[in-house]
Amino acid sequence: MPIASILTKRNIISFSISASILLLAFLFNDTLVAKATKYTDNAVSWATLIPPLLSIFLALVTRRILPSLFFGMLSGVILIHGINPITVIKETSTNYLWGNFSNQFSILIVLFVFALIGMVSIINRGGGTLGVVNLFSKAVRGARSAGLATMAMGFSIFFDDYANTIVVGSTMRSLTDKMRISREKLAYIVDSTTAPIAGLALISTWIGFEVEQLRHVTENLKLSMSGYELFLHMLPYRYYCIFTLVLVFFITFLRRDFGPMLKAERRARFMGLLTNPDSDEVTSQEFTENHVKPNIPHRWYNAVIPVTSVVLSCLIGLVLVGTQSPNMVGKVFCITSWDSWYTCFTGVGLVDNGIPMILAGSAIAGSIIAALLMLAQGILTIKDIAKAWFHGWRIIFVIAALLIFTWALRQVCDELGTAYFILAAASDLIGTFWLPLTIFIISSMIAFATGTSWGTMGILFPIFAPVAGITGDISILVISMSAILDGAIFGDHCSPISDTTVLSSISSSCGLMDHVRTQMPYALTIAVVAAIAGYIPAALGLPVLSTYALGLCIIIAIMFTIAKRINPPGFTYQPPEDLAHLADGE
Repeated sequence: MPIASILTKRNIISFSISASILLLAFLFNDTLVAKATKYTDNAVSWATLIPPLLSIFLALVTRRILPSLFFGMLSGVILIHGINPITVIKETSTNYLWGNFSNQFSILIVLFVFALIGMVSIINRGGGTLGVVNLFSKAVRGARSAGLATMAMGFSIFFDDYANTIVVGSTMRSLTDKMRISREKLAYIVDSTTAPIAGLALISTWIGFEVEQLRHVTENLKLSMSGYELFLHMLPYRYYCIFTLVLVFFITFLRRDFGPMLKAERRARFMGLLTNPDSDEVTSQEFTENHVKPNIPHRWYNAVIPVTSVVLSCLIGLVLVGTQSPNMVGKVFCITSWDSWYTCFTGVGLVDNGIPMILAGSAIAGSIIAALLMLAQGILTIKDIAKAWFHGWRIIFVIAALLIFTWALRQVCDELGTAYFILAAASDLIGTFWLPLTIFIISSMIAFATGTSWGTMGILFPIFAPVAGITGDISILVISMSAILDGAIFGDHCSPISDTTVLSSISSSCGLMDHVRTQMPYALTIAVVAAIAGYIPAALGLPVLSTYALGLCIIIAIMFTIAKRINPPGFTYQPPEDLAHLADGE
């Protein structure tokens, strides 16, 4: 990146403010260096918030996510290890960067993303994606049906959030581009059907982790139900996830938007600018270009078969790995037994790196099948396939850097005890009536600051399950546990340092901060609806159906008051000032 592009007035000011914040933290706080250890009764400093907040501030001001994540992580390293430059360089390079790159989980996730991008490149090069677009075009008549088709695909890949994110975004992008749906809207549909669907599904990679956490809750509180039974009791109270899916449907079906998303949709609709021209470096030409080999047939099944093979490979892998879990000791898997499927899926999370192994293996299998299809039909040569598969090698470095910096930032937040500072600061707000809503807010704050849903769940279940259990009201317990899960997903949706947020923007070829900026108003809106119509009335004993009726009425009211049609009758589009020169053809 040219030095001149870095040393802009905006960047210099933002980095100066960041340095000042860090300096003030050292001057006025004596509990910064990791003397405030996590998981103890030691007072955790307010400065534990500096790394995530600094990253978010820099990202918003500079619109450069990689240096923003890096400086946020670097501030955390300094807070933990002191200001000695030699120590900082050593710890940053070996512990936080190399440590997060070299472990098996990270390598497998990066391999999964690279192999899946390679598979999509082969499909694109061989005309498979264009075949799908042509097939959908017969049924898809406009942006509404294209959005609904994308949403339906997000529902269909329910078993894993990573697989859902990459497959749906990369597969449906060509179709939504053709219908002039902004990349921001595509990223929103992808992200808002990923975690909510995986978190609600009765069989998914999430269910194993969630049920394991809930099993400890039932055992510690001596409840006469299993963790899975508690999960089923919680489903009606998953207000944020369910209302999010409802909003996605209404936004897509009615073609109404509000806030930054409305501007993005009108930009795409009337100017043909699918992405923000000032987007960050996540959207690169190498990743977004779609080079179809000339003079070849465009067959839809050359895309559908590899994608389906990834889905089936994931399901088969979940069974194979699940049968090796401690849950299946002494048991035989039976394909017609619900208990066998349940035991396998809940056991996958107990196998070290079981989920990333399944994802990486499925993506490689999809790449092989895509290559064999093209070879068998004489559409692509081996050279064409190799060139297509390695086409995304440039962007994979950006993806790997994003994920590694995100994981490193998460690590420093974990070591500083960021989540525990937030928890301690909000502990005085806890009361029986407000307990579910308070837990939802705390859960969302922790997920936003740390960028991890599962980590938030793991922290809060042991803390708040006994608190909710003391009330003696089983309904308060169930609603409170639901609030932990939903708050973790809400915070994850709003956080630019969440890996699923990063992957949603990448798979949709949308700038990361553009995705966060356009999705956050929708996520905040649904959080308010979930609080007003869900957690508060439910805690007061209002019947579940009544809470959903109330929430549905509020969402419909929002759609016809705050939300506006993208192309209302008599509407004349006036592009924003920063895009006016593009409208004039410059």
